[in-house]
Formats: sequence, C-alpha cells, structure tokens
Amino acid sequence: DYVGWCQTGSSDQCCDAATCKLKPGAQCAEGECCSNCKIKAAGEVCRERNDDDCDLEDVCDGKSPWCPSDRFQANGAPCGKGEGYCYNGTCPTMQRQCTSLWGDSKFLLYNLRT
Repeated sequence: DYVGWCQTGSSDQCCDAATCKLKPGAQCAEGECCSNCKIKAAGEVCRERNDDDCDLEDVCDGKSPWCPSDRFQANGAPCGKGEGYCYNGTCPTMQRQCTSLWGDSKFLLYNLRT
C-alpha cells in the first residue's frame, strides 16, 4: 500500500506544509492515479495506448497513486496488418521505418519506382 508524504513547502490541497504529510483523509497528493487527494479505482485508465498495434493502455491498480510501468504486446506478436512484428511496444514495419527516416514523400517515391 501507498504511504503518503508531501514535498517540503508544498501548498497542495492534499498536503499539510507544516508536517510534510498528507492531510487527514487524503490518500495521495500527486500521480497519474491520484485525483482530489484520493487514489483512483482499480481499472481506471492512467495512460492511453498510442496509435500503435503493439501498445496497451495502462490502468490504475487502486492501491498506488502512480501509473504502473508501460505495458505492451509481447515481442514477436504480428502487427501492422501482417507487415511487422511487435518490438518493445512498437510495430517496426518497412514503411514506418522508411517514413521515420525520410518522411512520407521518400516512401511514396520508392513505391512509384518499384
């Protein structure tokens, strides 16, 4: 379970600046899973998935004010409509790699020449 504390000099509504501890009734003072001095319920989204096939949304656990580590599909899972395989939360297809290196116009030119 989370043990609350506050930063020195904090003027947050959840903190007692004199004691550097949470005010009575407060469960947290900061974090993606903290809202109005209360820890968000388990299952509330704290980090949306990006637009990649391989990323997963992350949710609060109901115990900590911090969002858990970023989660993603297992490395090697097929992605990009079968054109790539997940690697550390991204889907590195040939098109995406070329676009990130040279921009959209270079990839379009490559397709026109082949």
